[in-house]
Amino acid sequence: NQAATSYIDASVAADTTYYYRLSATNATGTSAPTAGMRVQTPASVGSGASRFVNISTRAYCSTGNNVTIGGFVINGTSDKRVLIRAVGPSLTAQGIGESEALLDPSIEVHSGASVIASNDDWATNDNAADIVSVATQIGAAALQPTDTKSSALLLSLAPGVYSFVANGHAGTSGIVLLEVYDADTPGSASTFVNISTRAYSTGGNGVTIGGFVINGSASKQVLIRAVGPTLTTYGLGSAEVLSNPVIELHQGAPVIATNDNWTDNDNASSIISTSARIGAAPFASTDATSAALLVKLPPGVYSFIARGKSNASGITLVEVYDAD
Repeated sequence: NQAATSYIDASVAADTTYYYRLSATNATGTSAPTAGMRVQTPASVGSGASRFVNISTRAYCSTGNNVTIGGFVINGTSDKRVLIRAVGPSLTAQGIGESEALLDPSIEVHSGASVIASNDDWATNDNAADIVSVATQIGAAALQPTDTKSSALLLSLAPGVYSFVANGHAGTSGIVLLEVYDADTPGSASTFVNISTRAYSTGGNGVTIGGFVINGSASKQVLIRAVGPTLTTYGLGSAEVLSNPVIELHQGAPVIATNDNWTDNDNASSIISTSARIGAAPFASTDATSAALLVKLPPGVYSFIARGKSNASGITLVEVYDAD
């Protein structure tokens, strides 16, 4: 059809690689075909066979541009009950020294520019008893009995894009654990499809550590990114950002995947196309040193470490996307 400039292939199967070649036709004839183009179809979109139920990031929280900023996207047709926590003092039970932890974190949840909820000390919430019982029910680690200063919010949110800022009270700094839990009953019509955290990554205990849980009966395609140089296009100075982040993906203690520069991946082209399909902001054209992994993972508990190459420090954006 000479008038057509697009083509929809409706016969493809899920989770399958296809190769296409393109020719142009007009009144004078048909051109030679292009080189082959590789396309990877996603795995059974909308099947609901597996989902993110918990995503967390442990990072160093400072002041100014170095506060810790989280974000998440809820997709679906109904409100989702969500537990959000910024844990500080209880980290001492996980090997973090008291002088290293953020001893009095606070949370602000934003929808766009508007603050829709905030908390300083979790026990001051009107629903503090529900926060305790829900945390127990969904398997969130209990806060230490002496920890009255960590922050938490249990609230129902409509599908949409949300961000939350963790600050230290009175401008203090330290390591904080940000957590977002799916607190809905099983079978909810809404899911988490993206979580991100912008944090200042340093060496030692100050590296940025992410974690997520996949629940269900099927493997899930997941896109994980640690973005550095591209952040200069969002107002950060080149001296502030982590210029060469590295990712290590763990299941338990073993490292199951790593990446230094995203363009070194064998599936770098799929990382680009998948990012575009799911709405992840593209890397800047000059950014070859941010890190990324596009992997298929069975249900389970995973963690990943984002650190600067050669123990460099700077601001990085760590992201986990449902890429099904």
